[in-house]
Amino acid sequence: MYPWIIADGQLFNVQAVKMPWQDQGVLYGYGVFETILVKQSRPIFLKAHVDRLKYSAGQLGIPLPDSLADLDQAVQSLVIANQSPDVVLNIYLTGGDRDSNSPRWWMGVRKLPDDHPLSITVQKEQFARTLLDRFKSMSYLKPILEKKRASDFDDVLLYGKSGRLYETTMASVFLVMDKIIFTPKSLFVLPGIVRKCLLKKGAYFGFEIIEKPLFQADLQNADEIFLTNSLKGIALISQTNGYPHLKSGPISHSIKKAYDLFLESDNTGAFS
Repeated sequence: MYPWIIADGQLFNVQAVKMPWQDQGVLYGYGVFETILVKQSRPIFLKAHVDRLKYSAGQLGIPLPDSLADLDQAVQSLVIANQSPDVVLNIYLTGGDRDSNSPRWWMGVRKLPDDHPLSITVQKEQFARTLLDRFKSMSYLKPILEKKRASDFDDVLLYGKSGRLYETTMASVFLVMDKIIFTPKSLFVLPGIVRKCLLKKGAYFGFEIIEKPLFQADLQNADEIFLTNSLKGIALISQTNGYPHLKSGPISHSIKKAYDLFLESDNTGAFS
């Protein structure tokens, strides 16, 4: 555990912070959060993450505290205090105590996950999609329960009762078909940061990348599959349960190489 966190703009040792028992985020999951990759003390796509946090908070009726205004400096202070330039940064914003409705926010860092090819399975989702699935909310019960059903795999790709593909419990999905890359288009998927980057900068990565409705049947016709999220960037797939032909191939590897070079170029600040 890293010893320092920031709460409402102030640096605290984690041992000195009391549990906010009346906070609506703790009690009910009424809050939003962002998960950000920090490499060499540089938060990747920080502006895009903050924009999404603010948008989600506005849609869910959570006001923004003034202390969130200087977030760049707060991030740097936290990274320096924890003496670790390569970490996962989590930012949480809640509706605050249920009696006062004064928003509360905090952030902390944790260890980076291992980067290895993933095994996934494909399942019909247990819970019907709603527009709330577009927000990265602290009410995270649905992904947790879906993942528990697939405990033998790293993740699970979910589809609805019509067979429509959505996303995994922790990532956006991309299928390669005839050298064109597709990602599911739906009002009920999280607008992933890396997903948005690929859609905006497809030409930079050397491939046509298209957003369109995709269905379970498309998995049979796909040549390759890969996932994206903010921590792994491009996550390669070693196995898709039930689809032995479907894994990451040369195009997926090419996208991953180009994306990793893009991160190293320090041009990510221009993306939002």
